[in-house]
Amino acid sequence: MDFQKQESVKTIKNYQYNTRHCIGEGSYGKVFEGIDVKTQEKIAIKTIDQNIFKNDQYLQCAIMAEIEILKRFDHKNIVKFKDIVYEDDTIYIITEFCQDGDLRQFMKSNKNLSEDVITQIFKQILEGIRELHKVGVIHRDLKPANILIHNNEFKIADFGFARDVDFQSEKLLVSCVGSPMYMDPLILSRKPYGTKCDIWSLGVILYEMIMGETPYHKSRTEQELLINIYTKPLKFELPGRKCSPKMQNLIKQMLQVQEVDRISWDDLFNQFGLSVENEEQSVDVEKLFLCLFNMRNHMNYKHYISVDLLEKYQYNKLYANKESQYDKLLFYLGLSVKKESEKILQVVIESEQNRQSMYLKNKNLMALANSLRMEHNYYQTIFDDIYNLMIRNGIQNVIFNDNQIGYTIEKKQLTDMDLRNLNLYTLDLAKCLVRQILENLQVRLQQFPPKDNEQSQEYLDTLVSANYLIDLMTIEQKVQVESEIHFEQYHQEKSFFESPNQYLNVLQAKFIGLK
Repeated sequence: MDFQKQESVKTIKNYQYNTRHCIGEGSYGKVFEGIDVKTQEKIAIKTIDQNIFKNDQYLQCAIMAEIEILKRFDHKNIVKFKDIVYEDDTIYIITEFCQDGDLRQFMKSNKNLSEDVITQIFKQILEGIRELHKVGVIHRDLKPANILIHNNEFKIADFGFARDVDFQSEKLLVSCVGSPMYMDPLILSRKPYGTKCDIWSLGVILYEMIMGETPYHKSRTEQELLINIYTKPLKFELPGRKCSPKMQNLIKQMLQVQEVDRISWDDLFNQFGLSVENEEQSVDVEKLFLCLFNMRNHMNYKHYISVDLLEKYQYNKLYANKESQYDKLLFYLGLSVKKESEKILQVVIESEQNRQSMYLKNKNLMALANSLRMEHNYYQTIFDDIYNLMIRNGIQNVIFNDNQIGYTIEKKQLTDMDLRNLNLYTLDLAKCLVRQILENLQVRLQQFPPKDNEQSQEYLDTLVSANYLIDLMTIEQKVQVESEIHFEQYHQEKSFFESPNQYLNVLQAKFIGLK
């Protein structure tokens, strides 16, 4: 790669890349060919402008999810994560460089591949998928452009839409992501879908590798694509193309519209000679990992809400009938996050002591445990900030003397019942505060309609806080019935509204629906 033209060369940490050498675009960013100056090894550098998602929590979550997912894997059929660099307003994700392009380019250059060759390539892709499944990850945007090639190894890349799931669960997902031509029709229809959404995408890829085109490539819109999927049978008779009866049958099983009729993951792996690991200890490890990961997501969201309330402290309190009520909610929400974090860390410590060998063998579990420890320090720092704010405002006595829940403040370790009481009290405070904010804001909007974007944004900011508190109550209801929680969707919906009055009407309806 030519790094001689200095005006085009950018250096970050010990990496360099030429801004003229863009080799592709992934989810949310461009990818450049670069070099590790220390080792002279070629690398891929994905650049992400942080300004594009400053006000988009969904996008932030998607990008951070991609980073977290990449960190977990060290497998020949998954692109390897090397480093992450934050500089100015840009995030740089450093991964291995795949010098032979992607599967899309490969198919253009290698037409009429034999089924034996296609089978070997597809088996590699499935090996990468199987590795994802070991830690409960589905990709949700599988397509030829996201299968990179390096030294005849085919590697899964671009995890911008990937997410963690429990493969033993029948719970369904609902967010709409992916590339339409390879997208599960249930996702296209905005209907709930499960972990087999990747099987559909793989079926389309396998069909394209054999037949030279996607099944419904002439569709011009998503709606037309959906109609074709539901009404037109798959064609296996195209000029110059052959597909064996065995492969036809497999593709048909993979491209069943209803997930219940689609081939299972175990059967698909077995079709390509890939055994399914069922070791009891491995299952225990993954169950523990998923349990901790889900608890962490819930706790992180509550922490985000407490930070939002802290940042908007002065302005939001204008809409509370009793100042101490806002202070109490902020304090007890921060306290519950801190105490829940301590509880989770205790589970981690006990598991490490009782299953030391298991932890040492599972780097994903070790990485999650380390993340939980680091995040706990941050939770503690935020809670200290909240506590000091209460002291400065002379509110600490009101909180400490609270007859219902004040005892939890000094208690070193809370029981499950203590935590439950703390959370229930916090939810009661949240409910009262939301009612006050919505009522008082309605009056204020009538008396002082926003005159400019700045005033409109002030109203919207408070409504976002109220929305997060409604989320807090909604999530608790879902936890009680063990319903799946899509935290990224809760973040995403906050960016939909530009009119305070419209947002207020939506929140009033949501709040009434909670009663």
